[in-house]
Amino acid sequence: QYDGGIAHLDFHLENLFHRLKELGLYQNSLIIITSDHGEAFGDRNLCNHGGISVYQDLVHIPLLIRYPQSGRKEVADEPVSLVDIMPTVLDVLGMEVPKDLDGRSLQKPDSGRSRLVISECFPGKRLLSWHPRFRRVERALVAGSWKFIHSTAGKRELYDLSKDPDETRNLYTADDGASKDLEARLNQWLQTVPPETPAPFKLNKEALERLRSLGYIQ
Repeated sequence: QYDGGIAHLDFHLENLFHRLKELGLYQNSLIIITSDHGEAFGDRNLCNHGGISVYQDLVHIPLLIRYPQSGRKEVADEPVSLVDIMPTVLDVLGMEVPKDLDGRSLQKPDSGRSRLVISECFPGKRLLSWHPRFRRVERALVAGSWKFIHSTAGKRELYDLSKDPDETRNLYTADDGASKDLEARLNQWLQTVPPETPAPFKLNKEALERLRSLGYIQ
């Protein structure tokens, strides 16, 4: 199924690129290809997606960017995030990038500053009905090749992704330097997150019909 999905996507991307070239727009186009999440295929007894974990098979997704008028080809090893897409687009368009954005433009070097990437997993009502194991929130912090995972169920994990990309060897110990440092940095980040205060909103009829057609509401 997934091989077929990849072939289907490749087919339509080829058609899109061909059409952009026919119209003379390809060289001046900003093209970004990515995904919202990965998929679990049974590792750790997890399947599907959508709030089940912050392991690599769910959060390590493709991000391909082709900048306008650029023949540059390179692979970035540093961790990046989907929150970087908006500031990247604004930067390429020559628009002001708000300073309060969580992300940064990927068009510019990182100036050597330490980069942290955060992932969070909040189980929905459907997951909670499946199994008690999902009654927790998971957060992951990636700094360089290190990845620290904390679960509100009490579990802590530490992986060196450069040596263990499949996250099979948990290196966390309470007195380890890397474990303490990354846990402290995650806790420090949490202190900057404002408490959730749901804002009232109302969807119009058109939006409700759209959500209903997609199967998100009854």
